[in-house]
Amino acid sequence: MFKILIADDERFIRKGIIAILERGLEEEIQFVEAGNGIEAIDLAQKEHFHLVISDISMPGSSGLEFIKALKDSGQTATVIILSGYENFEYAREAVRLGVREYVMKPVKKPEFLELVRTCLEETRQKQEQSVKEARESIANEKILNQVKEEVLVQLLNENRKEVVAQCLERLEKFGITFHSSLFICAVIEYEVTDSNREYIDFVAKNMVDEFFKDSFFPAVTVEYSEGRLAVIMEFQDQNRFKEEKATALRSVTGLIKKYCKVRAVTGVGDIAFDAYCLNKSLRHAIKAAEFKIYDTGNDLFFYSDLARGHDYDPVPAESLLKEFDEEHAVMLLNALEPLIAAPCSRHSLEAVRKCYEEVCGLLNERTQKAAGLSPEPPVRYQEFRYFWNFIQMKQELKKMIRQAGELMQQGEESLNYKLIHDILQYLEENITKDIDLNTVAEQFSRTPGYISTLFKKSMNCGFNTYVTEQRMSIARKLLEDSSIPIQKVGELCGYPNSKYFSVVFKKSTGENPKRYREKIEKHPGKD
Repeated sequence: MFKILIADDERFIRKGIIAILERGLEEEIQFVEAGNGIEAIDLAQKEHFHLVISDISMPGSSGLEFIKALKDSGQTATVIILSGYENFEYAREAVRLGVREYVMKPVKKPEFLELVRTCLEETRQKQEQSVKEARESIANEKILNQVKEEVLVQLLNENRKEVVAQCLERLEKFGITFHSSLFICAVIEYEVTDSNREYIDFVAKNMVDEFFKDSFFPAVTVEYSEGRLAVIMEFQDQNRFKEEKATALRSVTGLIKKYCKVRAVTGVGDIAFDAYCLNKSLRHAIKAAEFKIYDTGNDLFFYSDLARGHDYDPVPAESLLKEFDEEHAVMLLNALEPLIAAPCSRHSLEAVRKCYEEVCGLLNERTQKAAGLSPEPPVRYQEFRYFWNFIQMKQELKKMIRQAGELMQQGEESLNYKLIHDILQYLEENITKDIDLNTVAEQFSRTPGYISTLFKKSMNCGFNTYVTEQRMSIARKLLEDSSIPIQKVGELCGYPNSKYFSVVFKKSTGENPKRYREKIEKHPGKD
């Protein structure tokens, strides 16, 4: 909709112009009237107009004075001046002020209508161009931010000096420099759930960025991985840094807990004496954050404060898990219990983590051989870092061992037959929703690669091909009903983008949806 201001001291002229435009224009227009220059200026300061049609001579403030005030206020409206007599000086001043057209009264309806149409079309094109430029700007900014984040992650993961130097050089182009001689890396971890997975990283990073922007501590933050932010902090005084940084990090961790309604902790690495040592500081920060599993109520762990502890013998996971049943699961958990009950230390936690990861590898190795499908492991397991207490870890181990036992017991054929049957039923019930291979894999606690291979073997076609064929079958039936708009047909088949729906439909049937419907209407009953 366009908004047009009509400014003229003669009411019948204002109403006449509005009548001409209402009858002659197809666009939806909101007309606003001003009876003098002062009223026009007041309206222009309060509202935004696309087009202004103003008399050049009005009481209170002339048309030219109004136009000048309009431009000074930052309004970008197109302006048409109306005048009852020719005046070269007025015309020249109007041109100087950027007036689009100087029209003599009485206006000629055809010419005036065409002029207004042209002005509105120019306005529409400017709006579309502005939207396009804004989208491009946002897209470019998003790409630049993504590149910056990738370089920061690479910097933190690298210990090769030549690669670190390249990262530092690239970051300078983004305005990020590391000139201080002292740094620490901190890792802020927060709970990721099915309900917050889509937004939690974005919200947490914005919260941390805002906190450090308003604080006295220079810091660079980056989304290191899901549920995990890395923070690089610079400082000068080695003697005071711990107390100051601890206060800041504890505060920002508390903000995430309070406003995101999740558990959160922060691990702090050792001091890095230059930017080339950030990798080591980060690794220690990650290890420190893992101490959240002890569930002591502490939300800040300095790696330097963590006891080293003594060495522990590894848990013989392979010999304990000769069978994947409840009895052997209990034996494994009993063997783990002394490590879990031991005093908190780096070595005791490392021994627990290694045992957990060894069990995960063992389960996948054996079930993969039993299923005999793809190199992808059939069992999906939780990474150790996602556990917030030992109870969660024990429950996950029990679940994985039970699931692995079921897979081994059922055998390849019966297992895969039931699984593919359940997948097909799930697809039938959700075919019009936004589903993909990852969605199905997560639904059935398998990896995408495993589901993909199973699908090809069982259905003689790829997963995406099957989903597309089912959707196209629904689309063909819906297109037979001419009362359903084509765009709606696409939406009902799981394609909210009508253009993409047309492309997929034509690729499947050889005709676009419109042509297919026309053919059906001409020859009912023929496909």
